[in-house]
Amino acid sequence: MNSFAAKITAQRHLARLGDDVAKWEVGVADNAGLPVPDASADLAIPFDPPTVLARYYAMLGDEFQFSRNWIRTDYKFASMAEGEGLVRFFFGDDRANAFAASGTTILPECTGLWWRKK
Repeated sequence: MNSFAAKITAQRHLARLGDDVAKWEVGVADNAGLPVPDASADLAIPFDPPTVLARYYAMLGDEFQFSRNWIRTDYKFASMAEGEGLVRFFFGDDRANAFAASGTTILPECTGLWWRKK
């Protein structure tokens, strides 16, 4: 599925969810625009839970039979100044400084989804 088709499919899914997500915007990640050393390389986001949560995540999957996945939920700011201020407030100086050095108004982010069938 190309990125245009993926975006249209995602918009249709959001439309079925109704007013609760009416203000959500669908975007398709373009890894070529991210600050990685080699523009020909795809960006991978490996996920290992923080040590403090590893046992909890294992329990959700093994004991309670939850499934998990993740989706991209990048932050898109109107300006670098707005982005830097909000990133500094919510995530601290280190992440804000890295955001400011990136030269983009998009802060990559992922959100974990957990579910279980009854």
